Amino acid sequence: MGQSRSTQAARRQATRARLLEAAFNVFAAQGYTGATVDSIVQAAGYSKGAFYFHFSSKEEVFLEVLWSRARAEEQSLRNASQSAAGRPFELLRGVAGFLGPGSDDALWPALLLEFWSHAARNPRVREGVASVAKFRQESLLTALRAAADAGVMRPTLPFEDCADLLLTLGDGFIARAGAGQEDASAGYLPSLLASVLGVHIGPRAVAKERESQNPKRTGTE
Repeated sequence: MGQSRSTQAARRQATRARLLEAAFNVFAAQGYTGATVDSIVQAAGYSKGAFYFHFSSKEEVFLEVLWSRARAEEQSLRNASQSAAGRPFELLRGVAGFLGPGSDDALWPALLLEFWSHAARNPRVREGVASVAKFRQESLLTALRAAADAGVMRPTLPFEDCADLLLTLGDGFIARAGAGQEDASAGYLPSLLASVLGVHIGPRAVAKERESQNPKRTGTE
């Protein structure tokens, strides 16, 4: 009996995850207004009944997509801050990943702009987006304080100001990426983050990090 319940719980969790992944892709492609529950369940390969077992409305799954992303980012940032002792670039990479999309994350900027746009017109969505923003700020503050306690960073600004500055910077990266503008931040972001956070890294380390973020093309490309 216990194993059966465990199997059912695992299946429900897998169904929910697949619905969220489908919703992510549908909202990114069609926007909130254009997306429908029908299009989400079709993309996921489930019935409407499965959708409404997990979510009460399109609005709820819309916000849960945002929360799911925020929780995953928080976990990655926490892991980076915990392993940063003696390895400052682990912290810088973790913060950079927390702030903005990577080169393999093309859908997220457009989707986040959709959240911001819809929040401006819908009070409930605005409240949900604000809650996620607060969670992200608290997550970043926790990581920065842990890194400071480990002696990895010594910022000259108060932690709250560092977090606000970095999150504002990240929002700018997201907005530029969502608008299709070229992102050149990989060339200067390590040095910028190190300056804001008070992380001491040498120029050779910065150059090596830039090379890892922008590997040289080889062959006849």
